[in-house]
Amino acid sequence: NHAMDAGGSGARATRAALQRYSLPFTGTGEGGDVAAAEWHATTSVRASSGASVKLAWLACSYASNTEAGATNGIPDSKKQVLNCGRDRTFVLDTIGKLAKTHDAVIVTPHWGVEYEVTASRPQKELAQAFVDAGAKIVFGNHPHVPQPYEKLVSRNDAHEAFVIRSIGNFVSNQVQGISS
Repeated sequence: NHAMDAGGSGARATRAALQRYSLPFTGTGEGGDVAAAEWHATTSVRASSGASVKLAWLACSYASNTEAGATNGIPDSKKQVLNCGRDRTFVLDTIGKLAKTHDAVIVTPHWGVEYEVTASRPQKELAQAFVDAGAKIVFGNHPHVPQPYEKLVSRNDAHEAFVIRSIGNFVSNQVQGISS
């Protein structure tokens, strides 16, 4: 959610550093047409049964729905950050494609209103859309406080998904009273 804090050059430098050390990442790209790039990361874990589980990770930011988009109020005119709203169709299509080739799709949206302990209507609607598209886990962040979690059921294939609206902060230097 802070990929644009130093502008487009900061996003590029962060991506370059992650690539240099072969660290998987999602949610930021080179910019331009979002459909021209891979936005997800894949990890594999070994289950207790010994079987390998293939996980797809997809992050997006819902900080602004404008054409230029924004992350924490910083314009993203080059489309370097995947936007949950502006790029909604692409995000949902990507989840659907990944659900066919991975054991689980995990979506980590940057969304919601800071310090609000209940989810906003856009959070609720988008979470259901993610699940309907094929996501099995949604780990939301941004409000800096925990928000409710729940099980959602896909309206398309009836699979169950675990949704946390906001995981809150584990350690924070936020100065407002609600975060202490």
